[in-house]
Amino acid sequence: MIAYTGEIMFKKKIMAKGKEIDKVDIDPRERTDDVEVTWR
Repeated sequence: MIAYTGEIMFKKKIMAKGKEIDKVDIDPRERTDDVEVTWR
């Protein structure tokens, strides 16, 4: 699922650039249906 989501984001050109990568908040227990998506 993670790779597929990454592929969708890559195709839509949604990427973290430069210092934005430091702002990524990872929650391993976060539900996928609670995550806001930006490619829709």
